[in-house]
Amino acid sequence: MHVDQKKLAIRVNAFMKKPESEKIWAELEIPIWAGVLLSGVTLVVGAVKLVSIIWAINGCKMIYSGLTLEAVQGCRSKARKDPTLLAGLVCHGVITNPNINVGAVLGSLDPAADHNRLASTAKQLAEIYKTQSTSSADPEIVCMLKDDEYQPYRRRLIPERFCKVKECYLFDVTVNLADGIMSEHGTVLYAFVTTKDEKPLIEQLPWSVAAPCIS
Repeated sequence: MHVDQKKLAIRVNAFMKKPESEKIWAELEIPIWAGVLLSGVTLVVGAVKLVSIIWAINGCKMIYSGLTLEAVQGCRSKARKDPTLLAGLVCHGVITNPNINVGAVLGSLDPAADHNRLASTAKQLAEIYKTQSTSSADPEIVCMLKDDEYQPYRRRLIPERFCKVKECYLFDVTVNLADGIMSEHGTVLYAFVTTKDEKPLIEQLPWSVAAPCIS
């Protein structure tokens, strides 16, 4: 199995400019109303500090920040203007909870990652989780899989000694289980977009975005 990463990057960037991507951006960005609220709070706190001799300078800075709506500007992801801050990922399902549409998927941030190896590792992780085996040669993996409580945007590095793949992560995700496809290795594939700026986030993409990139 091969994923054409260059083609995937082009298709992900093109999709994220379309109107239908706004529901994904809504998850990747802070709501505008929250930025407005924060600007208002900053303005009030700055006004209070302004009357203090010690905190007057800091108060002026806060008032300026509130008046210029810096918090609102920060709501928009830098990735909207800089496509290099977005990365498309094809991930292999490991753990899923169909009742609440969350799960853990395996993927690599290394563009040269071997997806045959990823598939094999995903199946191995799923088997360890399913059988609750404690006889694994790597107790760190067993401990990781036992911690199966969903935590939004959590990503846990899989040791390279275990998977033989660089930058391999177990991602906690919300997932539409119906928007995946079975791989030739028996793993379910899903498409995601992740941000590479200050706060790394991950959201599912329609499988149709990634489908032409798989061979």
